[in-house]
Amino acid sequence: MRIKWANSLRASIDAGLRQSKLGLVIISRYYIKKGWTQYELDGFFQKEMTCGKVILPIWHNIIKEEVQNFKS
Repeated sequence: MRIKWANSLRASIDAGLRQSKLGLVIISRYYIKKGWTQYELDGFFQKEMTCGKVILPIWHNIIKEEVQNFKS
């Protein structure tokens, strides 16, 4: 899926979540500083509640304490 210039980021995330079978989430310092990432993770968690395990987290240059301090 590709986000075009005039497309809504939120609507594009929702469409991607609906179409996905698995969410590969690269958790990094950059990722946890962005606002849209919380919305994306919330969508994956919601899908996981109804469809089972769909999130595959990968930690990249980040430590446990930073991940724990990330508001989820």
